[in-house]
Amino acid sequence: MKNLTFLFLVCTFFNINVNLAQIFSQNFDSSTTLSDYYNSTPSTNQFHSISTSGIGATVSVSSNALVMSRISSTSNVAYAERNVDFTTIPTGMIFKFDLTVSGNTVAGTNAFSIYVGGSVISGSTAPTVANTFAKFGINVSSTDGQFQIRDITNTTNGAHTYSGTQTITWVLNNTGFSQSYLSPSGSTETVANDKVDIWVGSVKEFDDINVATSTQTLARFKFLADQLPNDNCSITIDNIVIDNETALPVQITKFYCLINNKFISLNWITATEVNNYGFAV
Repeated sequence: MKNLTFLFLVCTFFNINVNLAQIFSQNFDSSTTLSDYYNSTPSTNQFHSISTSGIGATVSVSSNALVMSRISSTSNVAYAERNVDFTTIPTGMIFKFDLTVSGNTVAGTNAFSIYVGGSVISGSTAPTVANTFAKFGINVSSTDGQFQIRDITNTTNGAHTYSGTQTITWVLNNTGFSQSYLSPSGSTETVANDKVDIWVGSVKEFDDINVATSTQTLARFKFLADQLPNDNCSITIDNIVIDNETALPVQITKFYCLINNKFISLNWITATEVNNYGFAV
């Protein structure tokens, strides 16, 4: 009986549910004070810097969201960057945020850009290609609120035009292997190594597109509004969630046992098995 009790405790201990780590989350609902959301030595969910360049742009927290706006044609750059490494640097990442465009009356290419890389430069300057793993842009149309996704690296515009608040899901893979993930539409999708997928809502706008520099890390990120095409054009960002999707050699989602008299049956379920020959119990 003692042996069975011990084995039962071991089996209970190994009832594992593996959840990949969330490494950044911000919904801007704790304060309207901008400086509460950044620090030169940021905490887990803080930026390194949020600011503007010159007098032609503003950045603020309004209605529980981060708002970047152009107010004149002079030095109209706004940005929010985390040019400090994540505590755990992922090799796979799912980067999500809500995006709203407003006040645009003139069309503009790359009005707003998002970068992930080993260094994203503190301040209003765009990161270099050499320091960027991947990037994409937002084109705005001359119709208020309308935008497209732009694959900057491959100079290609997305097929669809969107308006209103949309959830952007950016899937980045630098793990060395193809990765499966649960898509916003509920389907299981795959992204190849050193490629990215971009979703707008439940629509896959880009599939397995090339990255800027595959040797770069996914350590830092930056939002940059440096080409807003007209005064009063604004970009609103909210509900940022960044998940570490780094591949483990074996990801066990469940491990459990059944005891029948003197016999024990072990059962497990895996999410991934990378270069795995087998299991020894």
